[in-house]
Amino acid sequence: MSHETLVECVMNISEGRDRALLDRLAGVVSADKECALLDVHRDADHHRSVFTFAGTPEAVLRRALALASVAVETLDLRRHKGVHPRIGVVDVVPFVPLAGVGLQECRDLAVTFGAGLAERFSVPVFLYGYVSGQAEYQELSALRRGGLAGLQARIDSGERLPDFGPRTLHPTAGAVAVGARRLMGAFNVMLQGGDAEAARELARRVREAHSGIPGVRALGWWLESRKAAQVSMNLLDLHQGGPLRVRRYLEERAGELQVNLAESEIVGLLPRAALPSAPAEELRLRGFHEGMVLETRLRETLGWEGTLEW
Repeated sequence: MSHETLVECVMNISEGRDRALLDRLAGVVSADKECALLDVHRDADHHRSVFTFAGTPEAVLRRALALASVAVETLDLRRHKGVHPRIGVVDVVPFVPLAGVGLQECRDLAVTFGAGLAERFSVPVFLYGYVSGQAEYQELSALRRGGLAGLQARIDSGERLPDFGPRTLHPTAGAVAVGARRLMGAFNVMLQGGDAEAARELARRVREAHSGIPGVRALGWWLESRKAAQVSMNLLDLHQGGPLRVRRYLEERAGELQVNLAESEIVGLLPRAALPSAPAEELRLRGFHEGMVLETRLRETLGWEGTLEW
């Protein structure tokens, strides 16, 4: 199948442990022949799963609304406990241009999605990134600051009102952040012998905000199931801050702290050009295979042979 226009959605859902439910959610995406489920990354410690799917803009919008609807109807944020910060059961919904469309078209998808979800479920929806009209709230961290209580306090004070929906967080679904962005990478690195404090310090040093690498957003924490600390990162500028540069930078900083790095992992998919020639060896990627490459999955699922616009 050949698509002249291709959009990706990378929906982050606050559930990482119930495999049967996650399989059900995956089936929701796969029910549209114009849209393909590319990847599901499940993490029990984060208690979070990332659903990556792509297709025509209209199909991606349909499947995003369907997937979010099942999650809102099924999940309860009051029973959620995981290391990853979140504001809702459907936490983050970015639309990403891949081919034949630009950020403006993805912005329109984000607005349509946000308005539709808010109207159906009375859940507050906040626009972020390129879609947000408030520069100080283009970063997700600004929405998550202070957790749910902090977000509700900002709503109550009028500092940050939802773009769609009520001014009260939904009792079970919380809120939703919706945006449009370019391709980015989610990249995690484990520490060998380090603790949560060391992971937090490495996260601080690698962040762009602390004179680290451009486009890097990072947090550090302890993962109980692995009995190890992790630096969890979003790489917003894959051209300047790809995973190999980030890994090498962290190795230098880890040496300064007298800790060692262990394996790395990709959350979701990365474009081929963002990866080194030997990803498994150079990045010490856990379980790396060709299906982690975005172009490969687009070819396998949609028969797409184009060139990514990023």
